Amino acid sequence: MTASITRKDVLRLGAGMLAAPFVIQPARAAGRPVVLRLSTPDAMSHPNTEVMQQFGELVAKRTENAVKLQIFPDGQLGTMANAISGVQMGTIDMAVTGPTMFETAIPRLGVFSLPFLFRDAASAERVIDGKLGQSLVGQTEGAGAYVLACSTWGWRETETVNRIVREPADFEGLKLRLAPGPIGAMTFKTLGAIPTTIDASELYVAVSQGTVDGFEVPFLSLVASKYYEVIKHVSLTNHAYNPVWAVISKRRMDSLTPEQQQVIRSTALELQPSWRKLAASSTEDARKFIESKGIDVVETDYPAFRKKLAVVYDWFKQRTDPAFVDSWVNATET
Repeated sequence: MTASITRKDVLRLGAGMLAAPFVIQPARAAGRPVVLRLSTPDAMSHPNTEVMQQFGELVAKRTENAVKLQIFPDGQLGTMANAISGVQMGTIDMAVTGPTMFETAIPRLGVFSLPFLFRDAASAERVIDGKLGQSLVGQTEGAGAYVLACSTWGWRETETVNRIVREPADFEGLKLRLAPGPIGAMTFKTLGAIPTTIDASELYVAVSQGTVDGFEVPFLSLVASKYYEVIKHVSLTNHAYNPVWAVISKRRMDSLTPEQQQVIRSTALELQPSWRKLAASSTEDARKFIESKGIDVVETDYPAFRKKLAVVYDWFKQRTDPAFVDSWVNATET
């Protein structure tokens, strides 16, 4: 049972794991199944975890139990950064993560974090599934991982305790916990907020103790992780379409038989459309749940935010390539 394994247990064993010689296990030894260990920051109740459970059941069935999936929710194997390092090293087999976790190795992946880049989910999916998006997805192989499927956590909103955010000036001096990544930090610094880095597993306590004034997560995470218990307002900033990837370690994948690899790839792609539909419907349900709890859900001055944050695009162009950024902006507006 995964619930019996705590982060403390993992940390206690970590030194021994790192000290041991690194070995990729063969695809199947002595008739024993391959067990793929998947790390996710989401709770067991999150739609993403539900889809990964379906994925594991189908892979097991289609490989006649030669390949099985073991899910470690709630960051049991460490932060998302830890999980991606593990995937790259081959010590963690799979992860549910966002593109920005590979941004150090692939700076252009920061494009997914540009504020107000996508106008709606349909245009986001069209661009991500198209030539531009897939050209970036393909680069993760060089960073030690294969992307199996892409969905979304939902639009990132702004959640606060004692302040309602409606326009850019409302962010001034607000101590805000952000997801890792330089684009997010630049975005909220431009708005006058004070970005703070706190792991998702520690966010609930940080907000309840007043360490931060708020955070920015999608409705799905707000409900699944029960963050709604410690905030009073949700501002519909919709500042970023938040892609989520199911990735597998290149080292682990390459150790499997071609037949097993094909099952894993085809099953993940088969689930991608339903994964996206579930994310959309679950987001609607989550918003209704939040409103039923008496939490303010307020509209914001979208044009004012977009105008204020144009400088973030200029900054990102200097870090990457102006033509590259312009190609994404043009694609989303087509």
